Amino acid sequence: MYKTQKQIKNPQAETAIFNSRVIIAGFIVFLALSLIFIRFFYLQIIKHDDLLYESEQNRIKTSALAPARGFIFDRNGKLLVDNI
Repeated sequence: MYKTQKQIKNPQAETAIFNSRVIIAGFIVFLALSLIFIRFFYLQIIKHDDLLYESEQNRIKTSALAPARGFIFDRNGKLLVDNI
């Protein structure tokens, strides 16, 4: 039949691999958080005046609407108000 070899585990090598993966993952998280912090700083400190101006211009928009007018009748169907 088949012979199976029993693998001998090396705890020091596994610990070294685990530590290197933790360092790489920590660096990636640090880099991502740094990029987010830099973007927040850029938007809130550097671009504050421009974005404030744009938001104030965008806050209220005026548009002319034609009034909805029509006829007003009484309960007997007699015209009371005409659209003239």
